[in-house]
Amino acid sequence: NLVRARELFEEHLETTSGLREELGTPASQRDMSVSLEKLGDIEVAEENLVRARELFEETLEIARGLRDELGTPESLRDVVASYSKLSTALDGKAKLEAAEKGLLVAQELARDFPDYPHQVLEEMEQHCAKLKQEISGE
Repeated sequence: NLVRARELFEEHLETTSGLREELGTPASQRDMSVSLEKLGDIEVAEENLVRARELFEETLEIARGLRDELGTPESLRDVVASYSKLSTALDGKAKLEAAEKGLLVAQELARDFPDYPHQVLEEMEQHCAKLKQEISGE
């Protein structure tokens, strides 16, 4: 039930937002990002793409900040995931552009952390290929 899910994630967002302000730790920032992402997923499901885009852009901003601060494989993966989510709230070429930006970060992840599983890169390559097909079919 999307209504109940929205209520729960809005409550979680309120909590994580407070913790982010109070603690400012990477974990508290990531928790808030997850809440924003989940709310964005609900907005996509309800076809509120403008609101979903706003939530995913905020998630991306947090992920980029954590990538810059931490530089870990996980923080890079979160940037890739944020671009992928953002692409679900966009149309046409903008959708593909967001996915391709995520692909570039996935390639960076694979290059800089060769021991990290390359599943993220493979998924983004597939996602971009699918979007290219969709756009060329329009």
